[in-house]
Amino acid sequence: MAASFNTIVDETARVAVSLEGAREALQANRRHLENGNAQQSAVAQLGRRALDRAPLPDLLHEAVRLVQEVLNVPLTSIFELSTDGTSVRLTYGAGWSTDAMGSTVVHIPSSPMGVALHGLQPVVIDDLTAPGPDLQLRPVWVDRGARSGAWVPISTMRQQTFGVLAVHATEIGRFSQDDVHFLEGVANVLGSAIERTRNEEQLAYQAVHDPLTNLPNRVLFVDRLTSALGRLKRHRGALAVLFLDIDRFKLVNDGVGHVRANEVLIEVATRLRMALRAGDTLARFGGDEFVVLCEDVIDEADALLLADRLTEFTRGPIMVGGTEHLVTLSTGVAFTSSHTTLVEDLLRDADAAMYQAKESGRAQVSLFAESLRAKALHRVDTETSLRHALAAGDLSVHYQPVVDVATGMITGFEALARWKHPSRGLVHPIEFIPVAEESGLIVPLGEFVLGESTRQLRRWQEEFPQYSCLDMAVNLSARQLIQNDLTAVVANILDASDLDPCHLVLEITESVLMRDTKTSVTALRDLAALGVRVGIDDFGTGYSSLAYLKKFSADVLKIDKTFIDGLGTDPQDAAIVAATITLAGILGMHTIAEGVEHQHQLDELQQMGCDSYQGYLFARPGPADEIHDLLSRTTTTHSGVRSTLEQLGR
Repeated sequence: MAASFNTIVDETARVAVSLEGAREALQANRRHLENGNAQQSAVAQLGRRALDRAPLPDLLHEAVRLVQEVLNVPLTSIFELSTDGTSVRLTYGAGWSTDAMGSTVVHIPSSPMGVALHGLQPVVIDDLTAPGPDLQLRPVWVDRGARSGAWVPISTMRQQTFGVLAVHATEIGRFSQDDVHFLEGVANVLGSAIERTRNEEQLAYQAVHDPLTNLPNRVLFVDRLTSALGRLKRHRGALAVLFLDIDRFKLVNDGVGHVRANEVLIEVATRLRMALRAGDTLARFGGDEFVVLCEDVIDEADALLLADRLTEFTRGPIMVGGTEHLVTLSTGVAFTSSHTTLVEDLLRDADAAMYQAKESGRAQVSLFAESLRAKALHRVDTETSLRHALAAGDLSVHYQPVVDVATGMITGFEALARWKHPSRGLVHPIEFIPVAEESGLIVPLGEFVLGESTRQLRRWQEEFPQYSCLDMAVNLSARQLIQNDLTAVVANILDASDLDPCHLVLEITESVLMRDTKTSVTALRDLAALGVRVGIDDFGTGYSSLAYLKKFSADVLKIDKTFIDGLGTDPQDAAIVAATITLAGILGMHTIAEGVEHQHQLDELQQMGCDSYQGYLFARPGPADEIHDLLSRTTTTHSGVRSTLEQLGR
């Protein structure tokens, strides 16, 4: 009976223990569920804040507070990775002292954070006081009472690492796998928010910066200029806008290609940055145009000094693809001390001054004057009207005869573009050709003149058999010379006009040849292979390098009018002309004197052995119908030519 009683007691005790164990297990399970629910709720709450596009700093602050509250730990931290990837800095935290924020830096190679960041996986250390390779770093945690810790990397969907979410507790072995999963959930929400913020920041940056040079673009520059003008209202002072344009950049772009030309732009931008003062703004407006806002300038002279400094920093060769390119800038300066000045006016005035600098010889600095505004408007009107005239076919070609010095026989013509504006009348070439060069319209204009003149020459050759050997000289611009398809364009025009290539002379000025000798030699070689003849125009006005005459293997040498004017009055001009004719003869080149207006000039040229001439002494340039009349009624003698010209009223 006693045994049975004891058995009952023991069984009752065992049942009680089991019940207590079950109760504790049930309570533990309930706590586990409650913790899990709290963790899920915290992640969901943080996720909703992220979806609501909460500012990233607010989200990071909220994250460390939620983690500390849910896990009930003394220290929660977000350590942000440095740009060089060697250390992390405490940027957000809960439980830290104020002086620790921002000043606590941990070098990661030998720390748990290094493992977490490099492996992009969680790291848990149950006992921070136990021996380990990172003991020298553990005082960061242990001195603050921590005995265990967990580190979870924060990275974006693109695996771009932001930093580490870290928690520390005073108990050893405090953090479970569930805690780690919770931390990973928080880190994922933060990673998505960080990526979204970075994408938005990148888009915002791209909207106001030039993608090639990373300089501010027009939008940002205008905003800063507007603010600067507003400050003039509150503070006395002045500012200047500098408009800088790379001289002849189209030649660089077409000569070396778009990619190489971009390297030149990047180098120019780098040099300009180096020359800036603190507080100045440098922007790229597109193409080869840069603009600088200079605040706190004293006067116009001070602004000009700044412009000189900028242009000086860009001087010197730039190596691109193993080739040196000499870069110069034309700079326009607009100055104001009035807050009422409009942004658009300043930019327009600086732009107008820049064009003035180009017209003054390039590589110049020009200060805006009121007279430039009307000139700039006139230039814009000229470009717009010229573009319309080309599209509508409103341009024409005039022809100036080239005459044999010895016989007076017409041997050919020079084709010259003419433009009759509906309201401005006849626009002089010196007015619209530079605009065409600068705007790129010279390419379609040049093709028009080439096509029209070759067709016309072929018609004259067929109608006047005695003039079957007439030549047509057409000017070739610098922009055309560096066209990749120049030879193909010329070949197609010759085929369309059925003109023998040997009767076409493409004239290139000496200065154009010298700008890029490699490109020029290649282009002229290709044209020679086509059968076209090449003439050097305005000889003596460029670099005057006689050695290049042989290198370019030209067929025709035209002596510039400035030397012909001195014949009979200036012995030096006469000596230069005579030497040029002799040298050209030795090199097998045909010589043509330009701008012959007086009989004594022709007489001297005849004595010197010059081959041909053109100028007002014989005839002014005229339209095709007048030249047709001239050819139909002209004999092969000087007297016959003059008689015909008199009959034509010329």
